[in-house]
Amino acid sequence: STIDPKYLRAMTPTLTFMGLAAILDPPREEVIDAVKVAHTAGISVKMITGDHALTGLAIGKMLGIAGNNSVVTGPEIDAMSDDELAGIVNNCNIFARASPENKLRIVKALQEGPGPLGPLDGDDEDDDGAPDEFKRTSQMLQAEARAAGVANRGHKASNQLVPSGSRHIVAMTGDGVNDA
Repeated sequence: STIDPKYLRAMTPTLTFMGLAAILDPPREEVIDAVKVAHTAGISVKMITGDHALTGLAIGKMLGIAGNNSVVTGPEIDAMSDDELAGIVNNCNIFARASPENKLRIVKALQEGPGPLGPLDGDDEDDDGAPDEFKRTSQMLQAEARAAGVANRGHKASNQLVPSGSRHIVAMTGDGVNDA
């Protein structure tokens, strides 16, 4: 048995709308400051969350990582090949509705896919070269990388802050708001 819609429309309403409440859980100030420091250092910050795409974008805007306002969702990642994912990870900073498997694929694509190695000042022949402090840090990282077996792929050591031919990907777990 079904209820006739005409009957429902004829009934006197018994519920009254009293109001609407919303909750905002913004990123902590120290997280926003940390992202600013990372950007100043030339570090690209990416957020991988299980939240809805619009929630992720809103938090990304608060953090200053929204970039071109693009968000890639877990189902979109599921539909991509590894090569397709590697082609988009450098141009998107917000990944939403991501499953644990999506998170692993994103980090792997960032580690292995095409992307900048992070050259500093001095990457052109007519430049003055990298500042001495960066040269020392780079040389130290190069030595550590050689000791760890990271191959040098021909990049000049003096203008790389990270070991040549490699990128450092730092993954953080948590919701990025309360666990950062």
